Amino acid sequence: LIDLPKESYNKPLSESGGKGDSKPEAKPGVKPEASATAMDAMVFAGDSISEKPAYRSGFLLGDGAGMGKGRTLAGFVVENVARGRKKHCWVSVSVDLYEDAKRDRDLGLGNYAEEKCHNLKSVNYEERFIETATKKKKKGKKGRGGSSSKYDEGVMFTTYNTLIAKNKKTSRLEQLIEWCGGDKPEEFDGLIMLDECHKAKTVDLDEKGDAKVGKQGSSTQTAAAVVELQKRLPRARVVYCSATSVTEPKNLGFMGRLGMWGAGTEFPSGFNQFLQHIHRLGTGAMELHAMHLKSIGAIMARTLSYQACEFDMIDGVSDPKVRNTYNKATELWTDLHAQLADRLVVLRKREEVFDGIDRIQQNNGTLSEEQLFHIELNADSDDEDGLDSDDEDDAVVEQRR
Repeated sequence: LIDLPKESYNKPLSESGGKGDSKPEAKPGVKPEASATAMDAMVFAGDSISEKPAYRSGFLLGDGAGMGKGRTLAGFVVENVARGRKKHCWVSVSVDLYEDAKRDRDLGLGNYAEEKCHNLKSVNYEERFIETATKKKKKGKKGRGGSSSKYDEGVMFTTYNTLIAKNKKTSRLEQLIEWCGGDKPEEFDGLIMLDECHKAKTVDLDEKGDAKVGKQGSSTQTAAAVVELQKRLPRARVVYCSATSVTEPKNLGFMGRLGMWGAGTEFPSGFNQFLQHIHRLGTGAMELHAMHLKSIGAIMARTLSYQACEFDMIDGVSDPKVRNTYNKATELWTDLHAQLADRLVVLRKREEVFDGIDRIQQNNGTLSEEQLFHIELNADSDDEDGLDSDDEDDAVVEQRR
């Protein structure tokens, strides 16, 4: 068993049905409550998220299914709103979770969830969030380049797909960073909650801790955006949330706020030095690091208890109508599977033919009649779909004629 750190966080919320101890004054009209389970996570996250020389450290919420991670994240928002922090960012995997996020945030905040919950995808690309001198001088008026008042505070929800979206002038990532910190992003101290953070696990970092993408590395755009977001907002309170955050050590790269590498650690050169250490020492090293994170309160990973559960084998109950429907569905999927298998055989043969054609053309060889026929047939098929064949295929067809 790992001894948990002693609580020192002064919590402003109360547990459901109880009163909080020596809580600071909350905002007027804010009387939120949280379950004991969520409160535990908030307390340890509050202790863990502390100032470092170069950045503010983070927290990993790794609770299993059914533990209420969404409600706990909502609790983080409510707790920080009660402390007067006005802006927070919630990143998740699906647009459908936007409404769930609004529901989860409604923990005694009145109309806050409806009025202060924003969807980044719905924000116009032309919307700017940097306060100008004009806006500061003329209070109540919107200065050129300033944001509309409805975005002055609240929670900005975005999906990982939206986070990497962009147009010709700007990107959603830049827009989000601007909303969080304006012209001083390094001073932003609100939440960045990376729900289902395993979406960013495919990451490849260089010596400076930047994600390498394209020809330089194997990082996905999502992972690169998550790393950049944390780097540009060094004082943000980052919460990683996933029941399956990583599957192997190299997936840890985007979790730089946990303090396992970087300045002041055993691995000052960065993540790659940490990764080499893990690979050299194996599973034992991974377990030791997990134990260390738990001992300092930087990770919480709980699961539902099965102590009071009972399990019995029960024969399925059905009737002729159900069996008939099931049999028809089985026949349909069997037929579909067979047709797809046949189609795959055809596609593979076609791919092999064109691979051979490509090799011959690269070596300036002569195509056979069969290969020329395949090219012409493919060009005719493209034309039927409203697509013009390219000049090279036209030349081959002309050669055959």
